[in-house]
Formats: sequence, C-alpha cells, structure tokens
Amino acid sequence: MSTGKLATRVATAVAAVCALAFVLVAVFALMTFSRAERHSAEEAAKGQVSAVVDLLELTAQTHAAGGMKRLGVLKNMLGDALKSASATGDKDAFGMPVFRVAGEVVNGNEKLLLRWKEILIAEPALLMLNDKGDMVRVATLLKDKEGKSMVGKPIPASAPETQTVMRGEEWAGVVQRSGKFYVSAFLPLKDTQGKVIGAWSVRTDVSEDMARLSDTLKKMKFGDTGYPYAIKIEKDLADSFFTLHPKLEGKNTREVKGPLLMLATEMSAKDEGTISYMYDDENGKSREKIVVFKKTPSWGWTVAGGTWIDEYNKNAASIRLQMIFACVLGALVSAFAAWYAANRGLVRPGGVLPWWRMRCARWPNGRPSSPCRLPKPSR
Repeated sequence: MSTGKLATRVATAVAAVCALAFVLVAVFALMTFSRAERHSAEEAAKGQVSAVVDLLELTAQTHAAGGMKRLGVLKNMLGDALKSASATGDKDAFGMPVFRVAGEVVNGNEKLLLRWKEILIAEPALLMLNDKGDMVRVATLLKDKEGKSMVGKPIPASAPETQTVMRGEEWAGVVQRSGKFYVSAFLPLKDTQGKVIGAWSVRTDVSEDMARLSDTLKKMKFGDTGYPYAIKIEKDLADSFFTLHPKLEGKNTREVKGPLLMLATEMSAKDEGTISYMYDDENGKSREKIVVFKKTPSWGWTVAGGTWIDEYNKNAASIRLQMIFACVLGALVSAFAAWYAANRGLVRPGGVLPWWRMRCARWPNGRPSSPCRLPKPSR
C-alpha cells in the first residue's frame, strides 16, 4: 500500500473518530445550554411580572389609603346623621328598606348625594344587604356605560368588599365599574342590635391615574415584541376578560381570537406559574411562546407577560452556531493533522522514517520489481 493511501485512510479514520467525539460533546453541551437558556428566559419574565405586580400593589395601597381618608371625612361630616339613619319600614321600588338621614330620604336621592359630593370631593352611596348576601345600591351616582343609574344593581356576595362588610369591617380598594376605575371605601351600617344590614360608601374616579399606569406598562417589553397584561379570571372561565392590555382591554374570551381561554384555564389552577405553548406568528410560522403569570392580592387580577422564547435567546442561537462551527473546524483540523503526520513519517523501531526515504520500487505489474529496503538508522 502506498504511503499516500495509508495517510488518507489514517486521516479519514481520525477525522471520523474526532467528528463523532465532537458531535457527542456538542449535543451534550447544546442540551445543557438549551435547558439553561430556557431557565434564563423564565427567570427574566418572572422578574418583569413581579415588578408589574409590585407596582399594582403599591398603586392599590396608595389609593386605598386615600379612600380611607375620605371615609373618615364622611364619618366626621355625618357623625350624628349616620347614627340617626334608620329604616322607616317602607320599601323602595327594588324592595329594599327606605332609609332617612336627618328626616331626608336617602334611597334614590341624587340631589342629597350631590350635596355630599361637593363636601367629600368623592361620590357617596348607600348599599343594603339582600337575602342573598349581595349589597344592593339604594342610593348612588354611579351610571352604567349607557348612562343609566346603577340604583338597584347589586355588588355580589362573593366580592371582597361585600365579604369584608359582612364581617363588620371597613374596606377600601380599587374597583372597576362600567369600564372605569374607582377607589371605593365602605363603612358597615348596623341596626340597633349590631347586625350588619348594609354599608355607606365613598368613591373617587381614578381612571386618569390608571390610564397613566397603563401607559407606563405599555412601554415595558418582554423580549422584543412581548408586553405585560392582566386578566380577571371569572368563575365561568368564558367570562374572563383583559383588565389591562395594549389593545384588548375589556375584551373577554368570546370576543378575542387566540389562546385567552386556554390561558385563563391554566391560570385559574394556581396563583403563579409558567405556561409554554406553540402558536402561529403573524407570518403563519409555528413558534414556541412562554408566558409567566402571578396573581395580585389587592386587585384579584392575574398579571402575565411573555413572548416568543427565541426572542429571549437571540444570543443563545448565535452561540449554538459558533459551537457547530467550532466542532466542524475541530474535526477538519484533526483530520489534516492526522494526514500530515502519516505523510511525514511512519513509526518503526529506532525512529521515524520520512516517506521520501523509503527505498521501494514501484509495482508496475502488481508485483514488486525489487524488494523494499529500509536504510539503517544513523547512529
């Protein structure tokens, strides 16, 4: 066998072994790196979602403190009048007891509430408990989206403000009514036996503050194209809707195409977590999305945020290409080194013999014309 052919075979064998070794190392490294980059993406999204939750909690606490101050003004302004509020035994149009303050009927009396509003710089209201445990508005300035009075409309028994009032405790927080945000504070109203029968309320419109907060959140980015949003998870998951969203605020699962119902289902099972799923982008390409979510105690919302996972891992993709290039280059360099070594010399007892010193004749007819003779190594 000629030295050239032997060198080629050695180089090929070495290249194959090196290539296999490099591939195994690369696969292991890429698997480890992929797990690490996914973990890094999740941690980045979790940090951003937690920041949004903290901002919302701080906003709620600040507004709640303001609501309690206004409730204190109501107490001071109507101290004796509040104590003298009493049911007459009559019923209003909604079957609720008619209440009077200083001889003036409160039920449905907008003129009275408007006078109080000028003093409080907030909208007062009176609510009464019905047999179902709901708090029914018997006097309010609140209007629905069509401009109709909300008198007679209940706050469900499951609402945090209702449950707090039922325990005889005051409550304050941010609520969403008819598409607007308000700070509401509730003062339990008790009968002569100390039983809670309703509540006085003061409410301030903070929609402008919430709009500014929403604008701030819209500037926050998850990856390149992702953004934070909030969902109100309802008992009937199909009624769940966006409370904060750059484009879909107020829309529910029936009005939105996409994975909202799936996300609401997943989010309803726990207070925080991570969801990953495949979804088609605007070009119809199926890509993996990651969503991190966390509930806000004060708001009862679920804050979420995320984006395409490859947007978090742009640097990782570049590193993967570099690793592949390095593996290929390493295999080629090893093959060349093996070929070069095989061509430069063969190992024999006593030393290395360069190929050009081999004293063998060519084999023109398949048989050697003269035997190969190796020179004696120089001493």
